[in-house]
Amino acid sequence: MVPVEKVNPRSFVTAYLERAGAVLEEAGYELLEVLLPEGLPFKDQEELLLAFDYEVAQENPKAIFVTYGSLFLDRRVVRRA
Repeated sequence: MVPVEKVNPRSFVTAYLERAGAVLEEAGYELLEVLLPEGLPFKDQEELLLAFDYEVAQENPKAIFVTYGSLFLDRRVVRRA
């Protein structure tokens, strides 16, 4: 088991989405395109663009910024993991 202090949001979210059956693809530096499986929609979306860096999120307005305390991480992933 990995100590909590060594788990970053990206590895946690990536592991969760892969276990749930999502298809992940690198879209750039700290940017991830996600194709969600049936039964795991997010706000009626089948595709997501996740940014794990603040500047990358600012450069990609359609991206969801994922970091410690972000709504996506806290409400979507942690509650379902």
